[in-house]
Amino acid sequence: MQRPSVDLMGKERPQIVIAGGGVAALEVLLGLRLLLGEDAEITLISPQDEFVYRPMAITEPFGGPAMPTFDLTELLVDQRPQLIHDSLTAIDPVNRVATTTAGRELPFDKAVVAIGAHAEPVVERALTFTGGPRVEAMAGVLDEVAAGQVRRIAFVSPGGAVWPLPLYELAL
Repeated sequence: MQRPSVDLMGKERPQIVIAGGGVAALEVLLGLRLLLGEDAEITLISPQDEFVYRPMAITEPFGGPAMPTFDLTELLVDQRPQLIHDSLTAIDPVNRVATTTAGRELPFDKAVVAIGAHAEPVVERALTFTGGPRVEAMAGVLDEVAAGQVRRIAFVSPGGAVWPLPLYELAL
């Protein structure tokens, strides 16, 4: 397969920094490696050592398996990024430098910030399901439904930019 020509500022081996360790960051890494092959130096900054596949959290309250986790180093061995276990604290777009919490400065030609989102309660006195520590609480709600103590459940998604797929799966 011949790769399409991609001009990243006319550089032979552009430096690309990707901040994040979730689905979006890994998809960007995979896409860039497919598109550019070894023609780019890619650095992935992730505060986690593991990739947690959060969409599967919805099966846990129903007795399904726990969220799958994968060691990032092992998962990305074929993609050959420089993997830095740290967090992004700043991007300087003028000088093209990404700074980590540890104070490491990473020069880049292109940067992608895919640090994800954080679930926050949007409805007072409601259960905001985030997987992990909220699995037991959701299982308790399901027990109350089975016992007839709860007759109605509302699944609520906030407005704005959200990823509602896990909510739909949980509702179904």
